[in-house]
Amino acid sequence: MKIRKVVTGVVVLLVVVAVMLAGTERISRAQSEEQNVEVMAKLDDVLKGQQDVIKRLEELKNEMKILKIRVTQMQ
Repeated sequence: MKIRKVVTGVVVLLVVVAVMLAGTERISRAQSEEQNVEVMAKLDDVLKGQQDVIKRLEELKNEMKILKIRVTQMQ
């Protein structure tokens, strides 16, 4: 009878520990997802900045071509 109580106590303890660990994992995942959202927002901002820089570089490249043509025509 005493062994049965000990085994039952151990099983209950294991279940409680498992539930606590599962809860901790959910909290960790939620925090991780929030961080992922923040990181993705920052990456989107960086990407937009890079696209703006590339667009401006292309505009400058076209202006340089025009200037090259004008200088060539003046000579």
